[in-house]
Amino acid sequence: MWLFRRFDPGEHNHGVKSRVQTILALPIKDYLGKNVGVLEIINKRNVSSQTVVPFSSEDEDILNSLAYTAGAVLRKSKLYD
Repeated sequence: MWLFRRFDPGEHNHGVKSRVQTILALPIKDYLGKNVGVLEIINKRNVSSQTVVPFSSEDEDILNSLAYTAGAVLRKSKLYD
């Protein structure tokens, strides 16, 4: 059982019309290591069969790179506010 119902992958959530079967979420941190957000992807699909498959460590590495870049962009944009 999930502690917070809104994070229950069995529920329809995040405004998505399909059920969440797989999820990969990583914190977005700025250059100081401060959390400034979360980057989340759901339901990875096999290209040929269109079935939902688990995320790999390579997927995590790619998402981590995106989260790092997003953190830098968000921090820089905040400097100009």
